[in-house]
Amino acid sequence: MKFQKFSKNGLQLTTIQSTERILFIPALFFILLGLLAIVAPRFVLFLVASFFVFIGCVAGFIAWKFIQLRKKFNTVVKDLSGKVVVQAARHQSPFDMEDDIIIEESKKKITYH
Repeated sequence: MKFQKFSKNGLQLTTIQSTERILFIPALFFILLGLLAIVAPRFVLFLVASFFVFIGCVAGFIAWKFIQLRKKFNTVVKDLSGKVVVQAARHQSPFDMEDDIIIEESKKKITYH
């Protein structure tokens, strides 16, 4: 990696120019992980088991949040208790500035099946 220093508005900034070698870091990681599996298989097994425990905890947390959301949704639906207000607006000409838009409630009854 090459470092460049330059100043902008009186601040000293350091930038890093990446080279092609940085692309080999994932490959190096897996090679070292494979060597670690040869030298200390129990440690690698511990890492894999820890990963599965972590994924299980995340899945449980997401399920818990989903259940909370569902309970909130059910309370909102119960608060509505099947009452629906249907409103309609009469058409008004854009040139008629004297009357306000009148919103009236419909007398229709809605039945859920």
